Amino acid sequence: MDVAELQKLPIFGGASRARLSEALAAFIPCEIGPGEVLMREGESDRAMVLLLQGEASVHIGESRLELTRIGPGELVGDMALFGNIDRRAATVISSKPCQVLLLDEQGLKYLRMKRSPVVPVLERYALGTIARRLRETDRLIASVAVGQPTLPVPRQGLFRKLGSMFKGPAGDPPEALTVLEASDAFRDQSPRIVAELATQVEVVGVRSGDILFEEHDDCDESYIVAHGCIDMHVTTLRDSYELVARLRGGTALGFCAMVDGGGRVATAVAAEDTWLLRLDAELFAPVGEDGDPMEETVMRRAAFNAINTHLRLTNAHVEFLQGRLNGHALDPRFRPL
Repeated sequence: MDVAELQKLPIFGGASRARLSEALAAFIPCEIGPGEVLMREGESDRAMVLLLQGEASVHIGESRLELTRIGPGELVGDMALFGNIDRRAATVISSKPCQVLLLDEQGLKYLRMKRSPVVPVLERYALGTIARRLRETDRLIASVAVGQPTLPVPRQGLFRKLGSMFKGPAGDPPEALTVLEASDAFRDQSPRIVAELATQVEVVGVRSGDILFEEHDDCDESYIVAHGCIDMHVTTLRDSYELVARLRGGTALGFCAMVDGGGRVATAVAAEDTWLLRLDAELFAPVGEDGDPMEETVMRRAAFNAINTHLRLTNAHVEFLQGRLNGHALDPRFRPL
């Protein structure tokens, strides 16, 4: 395997030739014929595939609705390998003969044990990939959904929003550390870093009907729902609002814009009085040479887990909409709410 050729791929652009040569021991090269299933939706499997040559299509649902196609230099399976859910979110089928590199859970453990600098390279690239997929899926929903002409709750003015954040919902505010430890985004991460992070977040409250942020807004914070409910709406091509996700306790939101620097992917509205943890954008800044590299790692993996969860919800919503458009009986498993 020509390491120099691998370095030309965007995923390995930040890895030195020597480090990449060492890391390749963890990868399994494979050749795959056309029409073969690389991974199947719902299967429990933790492995990632990097496509070197060829093409594959990505499908969801029993109807195998095609979401996208991938080509050389692109990843599939990264959600299972790096994320917090080990069941496949989609079926991937080779449409042409493919050459791939496979990295399974044991291979990733080996690289982490060796403290290979290739691991953060892979994680950062996979994180950018999954953020892009979420944006693409939201655009697909916007192109086919009818939605509602207005948000189901009235828009609130700035003073109402600020006032609610000072007053907060009824009851005592939650303990930040307890919320972080229970959140899927930070579960099984470094207890020391999570405890330190709990001292840097802000507990805020919003009232039912408050808009936390709007689609396409600039991003300077993300959130974790402590108690209550936040609804996520995508603006359709008909200038209406499609409810794509309902987020409850422990769920994180707002991470996609933190990752890729783009605007918000959806409008977040409090469906009821809600307590949240606010994470400032500065927490996502890469740690310098004198900093603790674990801090950056924890935030990167938290973002991956958060976006992973949102992508699964939006994929399910795409399947739901497709069934409705085709007049099929809708499988209750794919009802998004």
